[in-house]
Amino acid sequence: MNINNSKYIFYAFNKKWKSIRECCKYYEVRYGSVMSYKRIHKCTAEEAIAYCRNLKKLGIFILRK
Repeated sequence: MNINNSKYIFYAFNKKWKSIRECCKYYEVRYGSVMSYKRIHKCTAEEAIAYCRNLKKLGIFILRK
């Protein structure tokens, strides 16, 4: 499914987004980090974005090998 050509709408933080990636870009968090956290912790995209935003505010960076 090509979501770029569909009517996909993502709701987070009381706003409507065209995609999760667009929301990540707005909040200046890495899309890959959000999706990874979402998959590993089996949570919503909004929860994953909030987690990454919080890490960014705290100045915490996680480096993986």
